[in-house]
Amino acid sequence: MKERLLSLREARVSPVWLGYSRPPRMRFVTPTKCIFTFLGLVSKLTYSIEGYIADVASGNVRFDSGSGASATSDTFWTPPEPVQLRDIAVKTGPTVTFKLRLVVNGVNMPGLFRYEMHLSTNPYRPPISLGIPAGGRFAAVEIID
Repeated sequence: MKERLLSLREARVSPVWLGYSRPPRMRFVTPTKCIFTFLGLVSKLTYSIEGYIADVASGNVRFDSGSGASATSDTFWTPPEPVQLRDIAVKTGPTVTFKLRLVVNGVNMPGLFRYEMHLSTNPYRPPISLGIPAGGRFAAVEIID
């Protein structure tokens, strides 16, 4: 039996689409931004670093390197002094990934950070106290549920 491709018009009006009675429900990715707030342990300065969450499984969070975080930014941030991670504020929106795993110098930190606990609209975000040495590489990986 020879198969034939549907024309564009047939595909739009056909009740049968790839074996379904209607188009299947798709999960669309919804990239969003977040802010990582660090406290400098020597200078007592606050470092607010923007992150780009691509909303893809096992994807790396991209960090602002001077002109805003985007899909082409660095996958790590290097602090100029010893710092302590104090807060993560995530904008609502991701539909595929729901957690972050933090990584310091290639080592996974214990625990996962769920987005719903760290939404930017939540005034009661739990406190964080994660130390990162000067020159260390801080990264975050998106995890699906």
